[in-house]
Amino acid sequence: MRNRISWWRAGLTGLGCLTLALSGCTLWPKEESVLKPPLVLPQKEIYNLHEVKRGTVTRQVKGMGLFQSSDVVSQHFYSTGKVTAVPAKPGDRVRQGDPLIELEIGLGDIAVKERVRDLAKAKRNLNLAKEIRDEELIPIRILEVDIAERLWNDAQSQLDGKTMRAQIDGIIVAMEEVKIGDTVEPAKPYVTIADPQRIELTYTSSGSDNVQEVRAGMRADIVYRDRQLQGTVVQSPANAPSIGQKSQNAGYANTIYVRLDDAGIRPELNDSAEIQIMLQKKENVIVIPRFALTSVLGRTYVKVLEGERIREADVETGLESATEVEIVKGLEEGQQIMIQ
Repeated sequence: MRNRISWWRAGLTGLGCLTLALSGCTLWPKEESVLKPPLVLPQKEIYNLHEVKRGTVTRQVKGMGLFQSSDVVSQHFYSTGKVTAVPAKPGDRVRQGDPLIELEIGLGDIAVKERVRDLAKAKRNLNLAKEIRDEELIPIRILEVDIAERLWNDAQSQLDGKTMRAQIDGIIVAMEEVKIGDTVEPAKPYVTIADPQRIELTYTSSGSDNVQEVRAGMRADIVYRDRQLQGTVVQSPANAPSIGQKSQNAGYANTIYVRLDDAGIRPELNDSAEIQIMLQKKENVIVIPRFALTSVLGRTYVKVLEGERIREADVETGLESATEVEIVKGLEEGQQIMIQ
């Protein structure tokens, strides 16, 4: 019985293998066929292009200026002394003669009166000597008058120097910080006063524009508090005065001064305004962006698209601005050039 079952199982197993064989199946995994790589077409290169056109190119000076006074006075003491009062402060409007800083000086009012008395005595003695016609005494009396006058002048100068007073009407735009008890130094600027009635727009170049080409008499377009104004250049580096101070000469070498044409407009000191001065202008010329140019070893060229390829074209430039340049030779209107 067992033998029959074994033979029966063996028969079933054989029949199964035969069926698998006939159906094309196998116990081992079938290798997959290798797929061919897809055909990849090269992408068309995309260029940043600019069409060459005609336009206007200008060269100008443009920036922000400050309204400052053309009449500025810096004041100092002629002698030393201790501060006893500071009746003024920065920003104050003062009139000529107003006290600014007061000092305590060793010579007092009584000493000055004594000098006045001595001078009066000396003059009286001289007159008496002249009345009696004492030829030997008159020269002595003249000498005494001269000495008394000098002593009185010295005393008066010290008394006058006790108080610094405003030399002009204006606004205190700068003032050295001093307090009671401080000792001042002779010839050191302590107060600067500016006349707000004499205002000019000043523009100082950082060295990146054409301020050296500005000339006195040129017109200036000004935008002040959203108002369109006109002005005239009154001083430029070309006609700046030459003085002994190197720092001020350096400032004049990069600064232009413009006076408003409308005298009725009174800008505030240190207010800012936009200024523009036209130096040169060309219309209906070939103009391209400056950054489309390439300059290497004395050669200036642009990259021009012709069909499907890019070629380098040498160009000759003309008038240049901060962002654009005139092309005199080498390009034609309608061409496509690469932007760097």
